[in-house]
Amino acid sequence: MDLKEVSLFGVTLSILIYTPLYFYFRDKRMEQRPKNSKFHPSKKRIIKLTVFNIVSNIIANAQLASLLVVLLVNTKVFSTQIWVFSVLFLLCVGLTLYGAGIYITSIVLKAYTIPELTKSEFFRTQLVAMNLFHHPISHILMYSGWIVAFLILCFIDMSSGQTINHHTRTLLVVGSLGGIVYSYSLIRNKTAIFQIPVALFSLFVLSLTLFLAKIPLAQTSFGTYYLGFLVIYNFILLSYLALLRIRNENIFQFPDDMSWQAP
Repeated sequence: MDLKEVSLFGVTLSILIYTPLYFYFRDKRMEQRPKNSKFHPSKKRIIKLTVFNIVSNIIANAQLASLLVVLLVNTKVFSTQIWVFSVLFLLCVGLTLYGAGIYITSIVLKAYTIPELTKSEFFRTQLVAMNLFHHPISHILMYSGWIVAFLILCFIDMSSGQTINHHTRTLLVVGSLGGIVYSYSLIRNKTAIFQIPVALFSLFVLSLTLFLAKIPLAQTSFGTYYLGFLVIYNFILLSYLALLRIRNENIFQFPDDMSWQAP
């Protein structure tokens, strides 16, 4: 098992570790959200919330960056194509960090906003902005941003002079496991409907590239892993959205902590 395959195992391991930690802290924060005008969030709580989000996003993007380093180290020929993809990858990672900044800013603003204020007609515009930045906009930039960033890594892997891997089935299984947990996190966040367009597009582009370029799965560790990831990821999200439609539930859902409505 080479360094590329080990790093891909590390991706799934990170998803398995981070996901329950994220929901533990998120659920704990929701339990402490303001319930009346006498509630005043402490500076300590806000700082802890900010630090957790900063650290978690730094770790996530640092791991993505380490994957780029692994690919470049194993590159046989540095073509213009590889440099272009590398720049696009860094730009995409930058967008995910921007989305993380929007997210943490919006939830801190939310923490300092008492529910009574949200019932005011004069607060409607600000409430809409906070809801959009906290919910679809920041989540799309982060979660779909990571999806696109990894797709770009697959292109770099395909362009770098592929080496034969002997663990194709294992990579498909490990990628699928990562896709299961990742899709679960989006279902828990109730952002599946906002993420599915990019996910379907990424699966289409990856599959089409592998087919047209006639690249066997055994010759691209990243492509193999990500194909397994995207297939199960899209299947679960589409099944979940279909189930909501069958139950006549709204597919454009909002998390519980985004339920404040202006009149």
